[in-house]
Amino acid sequence: MYQKLWYNSFYYSPPYLMLCVFNEKPQQMLLKVFTVMDWEQLGTKGNFFDFLKKYYPNSNVDEILKAINKYVTNKN
Repeated sequence: MYQKLWYNSFYYSPPYLMLCVFNEKPQQMLLKVFTVMDWEQLGTKGNFFDFLKKYYPNSNVDEILKAINKYVTNKN
């Protein structure tokens, strides 16, 4: 069941899980956060694009980036 939920989340939900996996880097704090400021840092979008191509080659990267930008800019 978990695997089915995980798989379907890439098609039916915001790109939250992919951003979480992308953000899984060693951090000093226990609380893991990925802020809009992090997203807007130079190179983050390109690194995320490369990450998606490497680990999620069947994903629609352009649509994912468009969805993230929609949430970041809060435009519908």
